[in-house]
Amino acid sequence: MNSIKSTKIYLKKALLDDIPYIMNSERDKNNCEYVSQWSEQQHIEAISSHDKEEFIVYDNNNEKVGFIILCNISNINKSILIQRIVINKKNKGYGREVLGLIKKLCFIEYKTHRLWLDVKDHNFKAKNLYESEGFITEGLLRESSKESDGSFCSQYIMSIIDREYLSNL
Repeated sequence: MNSIKSTKIYLKKALLDDIPYIMNSERDKNNCEYVSQWSEQQHIEAISSHDKEEFIVYDNNNEKVGFIILCNISNINKSILIQRIVINKKNKGYGREVLGLIKKLCFIEYKTHRLWLDVKDHNFKAKNLYESEGFITEGLLRESSKESDGSFCSQYIMSIIDREYLSNL
């Protein structure tokens, strides 16, 4: 699938030319404390992979507003990881729209059984959004992520199962 859309946004598969935008988004001061930063080579490998997908998020004016990375697309256990969601234009409802499109893509198109993610314990806004979109907290990985200042933070593991998603259609 090359693109998928809602009323507010559409997702289009990332190209190698999109890597500078993706890397700048990861490193933006409003995003970097919540998401990991990959090297250019890691993004090249993800875009070229059969098991990962990177999408650019566009608004209705065809302006880039964020990106997404999905991993384990061909996982034998049918469990896809949302590796990263970054929205650069905050407070416009794009995050909720993105989650809706990702769930539709993963459960309807890819026929996955489980969609999961991790979220840093201090990212309250994202955790609340995930919960409101049907994701269940499975547990806490204590001090599992090293921060840029050398400290460690914990991460919640959250997921939604296909039957939970399909029962709310």
